[in-house]
Amino acid sequence: MLGVDWRLPIDEAWNRFSAELGIQGNLDPTALLGSEQHIRGAVKDVMQRVNRRPGHIFNLGHGMLPQTPPDSVTIAIDAVRSYEATAA
Repeated sequence: MLGVDWRLPIDEAWNRFSAELGIQGNLDPTALLGSEQHIRGAVKDVMQRVNRRPGHIFNLGHGMLPQTPPDSVTIAIDAVRSYEATAA
């Protein structure tokens, strides 16, 4: 399992390291400081790059910032679940 921050797109990480490797992370923690639309767009970008590839654990690309609103975390979780439901 490899943790990837937001500076390296997750699809490029698989190409650079190994398609067999599990990867977690990749959402820029500052995305959670934005509007609901911004958060959902950032989550969608990560999920599209993952492209339903096995071995992905959705997570932030680094720790959560102290000023992150709890509601933003809820929005991000909902965006991941909604994306997975429509992709299935």
